[in-house]
Amino acid sequence: MIVVAVTVPIRAGFLQKAQPIMEKMAYETQQEPGCVFYEFYTHIADKNSVLVYEEWRDDAALQAHMKTPHMEVYIRDMKDLLGGPMSARRHETR
Repeated sequence: MIVVAVTVPIRAGFLQKAQPIMEKMAYETQQEPGCVFYEFYTHIADKNSVLVYEEWRDDAALQAHMKTPHMEVYIRDMKDLLGGPMSARRHETR
């Protein structure tokens, strides 16, 4: 299994605008073959920092996810809402 954790910094005051974009992304991603788990979480101490926690059956499923139309829409729609660069950590588990 592939586990990915992505930190998404949201511009101050824009979390409410980002929420429906993230909700749609989570819903569409959860329908993908190979997606085990995919959710967004707001940081408890920093309401402008969101964590995307993902679990994928294998690397092929993750790579297919990166090429989906909803990923393209998510990146486009979130572009102006970001408060800085996203950072990702990837781990492989057995």
